[in-house]
Amino acid sequence: MRGRVFIGLPTYNRPEGLRTALTHLTEQTWNDITILVSDNASPNPAVQDVIADFARRDGRIRSMRQLENIGPANNFRAVLTACDAPYFMWASDDDVWEPDFVASAMDLLEANPQAQMAFCTIDNINLGGTHIRSYAGFSRFCSTADRAADSACYLREPEVLGKANLIYGLFRTEPVRAAAEDFWDVADFDAWGGDMVFMFGFIARHQVVASDRVLLHKRMPVSSDAPIQISDPSAIFIPLEQFASYLERHKAAAPNADIAALAASILRKRRRQYLWRRIKKLPRRLAGASRRLAGA
Repeated sequence: MRGRVFIGLPTYNRPEGLRTALTHLTEQTWNDITILVSDNASPNPAVQDVIADFARRDGRIRSMRQLENIGPANNFRAVLTACDAPYFMWASDDDVWEPDFVASAMDLLEANPQAQMAFCTIDNINLGGTHIRSYAGFSRFCSTADRAADSACYLREPEVLGKANLIYGLFRTEPVRAAAEDFWDVADFDAWGGDMVFMFGFIARHQVVASDRVLLHKRMPVSSDAPIQISDPSAIFIPLEQFASYLERHKAAAPNADIAALAASILRKRRRQYLWRRIKKLPRRLAGASRRLAGA
């Protein structure tokens, strides 16, 4: 069933990025939206100027300003807490959405009533808006009725391939609100990979659906136009010093003991495979170091 979409836009001290984001969000072909901008006590007064400018021109925009900086994770949650519509999505304050981003996600939810979140595929742009990275189609995350199978698919996916970005999909509000109440603190958005832990917990409970259309352009804080290419994603793993926390948070976010055990098994296996790759490369690294020393 279609309805109003509540867009939560946490922001901090990026007036030009915020202007870009609001421009693209207010130009969505899905008109039945509310946009809540939550300013996390930005010291730059231009942020409030941008919000006021858009609010004067578009009655769908609301705003709130934190009295003090409550941290990005708390501000991220604050906009969800304020949601008063049947559909919800988070938005970053410097990204670019195609005009039919919301409409496309709504079409997916209508066609898949069992799904609780819909998304598209993304790419990356640099600070100047130039395309610098492509991703494989996110339809690979389209769910089955098997929660364990979907959980395993998400857990096996290398983090470098962009799975964290599913958090920017269009959610049915009640399931994502319940997820936040159940395991927001466990996911720990202030720790490495909190967004991925949260999405794992959500996927372990609910089906999601996604298309391969690139409708969201995620901005990276780089000025170079050089394309980013990852030739061997499995050779890139999470920071090893973060592994123990990452593992325990996944286990805690799981809906039951079986999926918690599944998470532990898959993540430990991935770590072993990564370490074994590093060990196999060690002789070549040592040989290269010896040659450099011999030539010194």
